[in-house]
Amino acid sequence: MAIERTRAGIVPEAPYPQLTLWRLFQLWAGIGIQSFGGGAATTLLVQRTFIERYHVVTLDEFAQIWNLSLLAPGINLIAVAAQLGKRVQGTWGIVVALAGFLLPSGAITCLMAALFDRFAHAAGVEAAVRGIVPATGGIMLLVALTFLQPVLRVSRASGRWNVLASGGLIAAGTIAVIALQASPVALVAAAAAIGAVGFARGAHEQGAGHR
Repeated sequence: MAIERTRAGIVPEAPYPQLTLWRLFQLWAGIGIQSFGGGAATTLLVQRTFIERYHVVTLDEFAQIWNLSLLAPGINLIAVAAQLGKRVQGTWGIVVALAGFLLPSGAITCLMAALFDRFAHAAGVEAAVRGIVPATGGIMLLVALTFLQPVLRVSRASGRWNVLASGGLIAAGTIAVIALQASPVALVAAAAAIGAVGFARGAHEQGAGHR
């Protein structure tokens, strides 16, 4: 890593010099303002910005950040913003990323909420909503497929047991949400426990097979 000298001595240079605090604020503000269509649209914008455009993280690293964010209460995209902000600009990156992500979009949301009762039942608004719903479904499917890629890649590399375990967790989670209306907290906790036991077993068996 490149270094620069300061009066205090030698300190590491910022790993992403093109992403200043101001630029980081602009990026997150742009993501927040464009996030019409819910969390799926926001996630897609985050992926395109920090994976494809600026290469801050790989797809696998983003999947890890996303999985960790699910353990935090509240909206997990806030935790994702904090993690990416920290990676780019440290502690101040967290503050700036959250400010950019939440303040402009929050102001627009408050304005829309204030005007909602006036326009909610207008024919044009209702027609627009009917068009937004299927488009949002397509975005959700794209994001789901993107997250599935690293899971399948790691599972294939780790052996048949991990492929079966990953498929089983996907199926069980889907059934639990749709048929049993399982609590998200219970679902995440159960998946974590099963993964800790099951994937550890698969790794142990794979290691024994190579001996």
